Amino acid sequence: MEAGRKRLAARDGAVPADLAQVEAEVRALAHSGALTPTVLARFLRQGEKTRFMAALAEMAEIDFATARRVIEGRHVDPLAIVCKAAGFDRAMFLTFVVLMLDARPTP
Repeated sequence: MEAGRKRLAARDGAVPADLAQVEAEVRALAHSGALTPTVLARFLRQGEKTRFMAALAEMAEIDFATARRVIEGRHVDPLAIVCKAAGFDRAMFLTFVVLMLDARPTP
């Protein structure tokens, strides 16, 4: 059912069209041990928001929609809660805050 919901959400524009591919890549990174907070910061620095949100969701054990609301809402408190849940240190949280608040909204 989850896969069907994701297909419908992608078709309706509720999630990025490449989400399934990105989530598979993120799971592969996590499985190999290469998914780290530093990698998340790199995704955000490079403007790879979908990868960042999928990786954040994976590491914090939340769904993509929640990660998306946290990042696109651009509010610090929800990000703090998610970072705490994922076990990120304060320096990484502050890096995410700076990158998130500096990000330009996509058209």
